[in-house]
Amino acid sequence: MNRFTLTRQLELPSAPTQFFAGNHLNRLAFLRSNREFLQKAFCSPTTKFLPFSDLNPALNVKEEKLFTLSYPQISKYFHVSPFEISDKQLAEKYSNHAFSLPSLVFLGNDENGNAGQEWEHNNVFALDVTEIEELQKLVQDSGAVFVNLRDIFSQGYKLQASDSGVCAFARSLLDWISRYKFCPGCGSRNMPTQGGTKLVCSKAIMDPTSNCPSKQGVNNYQFPRTDPCVIMGVLSHDMKSIALGRAARHPPGLYACLAGFLEPGESIEEAVSREVYEESGLEVEKVLYYTSQPWPFPQSLMLGCFAIAKKDAKISMDKDLELENVRFFTRSELLNSLEWSSESQPAPIRFPPEFSIARNLIKAFAYDTYN
Repeated sequence: MNRFTLTRQLELPSAPTQFFAGNHLNRLAFLRSNREFLQKAFCSPTTKFLPFSDLNPALNVKEEKLFTLSYPQISKYFHVSPFEISDKQLAEKYSNHAFSLPSLVFLGNDENGNAGQEWEHNNVFALDVTEIEELQKLVQDSGAVFVNLRDIFSQGYKLQASDSGVCAFARSLLDWISRYKFCPGCGSRNMPTQGGTKLVCSKAIMDPTSNCPSKQGVNNYQFPRTDPCVIMGVLSHDMKSIALGRAARHPPGLYACLAGFLEPGESIEEAVSREVYEESGLEVEKVLYYTSQPWPFPQSLMLGCFAIAKKDAKISMDKDLELENVRFFTRSELLNSLEWSSESQPAPIRFPPEFSIARNLIKAFAYDTYN
């Protein structure tokens, strides 16, 4: 195999942006703690609110873009703005279990702008309307539908790639807020702050003498977590074929890349080597990072890699029994199915959905192109 210098590697084109990435909004993370800014953005007539029901975004089917609501349409459901009072005042309200507000996440600004702007206009929030039937009806009466992001293409809907990144960010945060309603440290109610990107223990905010563990350092239950997962195309030593696996839960004929979660204290390279060995018995000689994809189900980051198997490495299915079959496929076998045109007969091999990083890894190998 040819050895590449660092300069040569840096000259390679970037891998294509994956679906659920490419968020076009400026997240303005440096303004999330600015309550005055958030309050102005919340009430602005130019602000758009993306409604989600059961974590499904509302899609304007005819225009093929996300459906939005305005402040006048949602304001009555906020008997108090989460940004117009202090954290302590809000914590006091959250101490009453009868108090509730719809989950709200500040997603960012829809214009790039510059450092001199006040950023008060053209902002975007995600709004959970799962418990607000009136807003759900408004969405549906407007001709929009709530779509499951996992099945969006199989349902015949279309979503712009840049909007998919916005949806991934919003869905992951709304899911996280819904899962952590109570402080894992002391059991008191959590409340969102910093535009919904941080959860704080209401008791710890109200009582400075509280010994809640959440007050000690940075905890993964105060900020949204991202679970890294490696996914890899495993190439034969001569790089002429790729090993794909088939799980029992897969539809007939479907093969996909091997994948697994990183464990604590493990590098990407180590995780790739371990997962490949556990699932296929193949020992890996080299790991090459390719690209990544946010996977908001609920909050994963898929780290796409290629792994090159050692010379004379053999497949053995006697370790992790997650897969029912792993085998090598040549480029010609993959291309035959990727370009299958018959409508009367299914392709010999089925692949993961078009928007998945697994399919893009397979296509990158099949067409022998990095980009």
